[in-house]
Amino acid sequence: MTSSVNPTETRNRPLNNELLNRFRTRLKAINPVTRVGKVHEIVITTLRAVLPDVMQGELCEIICTDGRRLLGEVVAFTANEVTISCLEAVDGISLGATVIPLGCRHSVESHAGIIGQMLDGMGRNMNVPGDRSVQALSFASGSSPVMRQAPSASERPPIQDQLVTGVRVGDYDCHDHDPFGKITISKVRGCTG
Repeated sequence: MTSSVNPTETRNRPLNNELLNRFRTRLKAINPVTRVGKVHEIVITTLRAVLPDVMQGELCEIICTDGRRLLGEVVAFTANEVTISCLEAVDGISLGATVIPLGCRHSVESHAGIIGQMLDGMGRNMNVPGDRSVQALSFASGSSPVMRQAPSASERPPIQDQLVTGVRVGDYDCHDHDPFGKITISKVRGCTG
C-alpha cells in the first residue's frame, strides 16, 4: 500500500507553536559540552586543577578514586588553572582526579523538609547526608545564592515573634517566615553586667 501524504504539503504546513516552544525550551536546557578538569596539586583542603571557563564562587564536584563525589568552590583562578577550596574532607582525592564544574554558585532553598533538621555550612543534612528532601543546599534556578546583598532593614517585615534561647545573656526576636539570615537582636534581657 502506498502512502497518500504529499511531501510538498508536509513541508508547507505551519508548525504547531506549542510543540515548537517546548522543543526550544528543552534545547536551551541541554548543555552539549561538559567541562572537565584534572587535579594536579593538593595542599591541605585546597586543590589546584587545570579547568577552563569557570567563575569565582562556582561549585565543582571532585570525583574520588573510590567513586565518592565531593563538593568544592572555586576561590581563585588564572588562565586555565583554578584553586578549589574543598568543602569536605579530601581523603580519597588523588592527582589526576576529575573535577566537574556545576555551573552554579552555592545556593540554598527554604522548605518544610528542613524544619528541625541539623544542617552543615553548605545546607546539607548532617543526620541523613544523602537525602536531598531534607537539605537546604539547592542547584535549582530559583534558589537563593548564599553570597548576596543583605535586604535593607527598612524593607524587612516587622518582628512578630520572640525566639527564646534559654541563654542567660539574652533573648532574640526573629522573623518566623525566613530561617535564613533575618535574625535581629532587639534587646538584651537578663544581663547583670
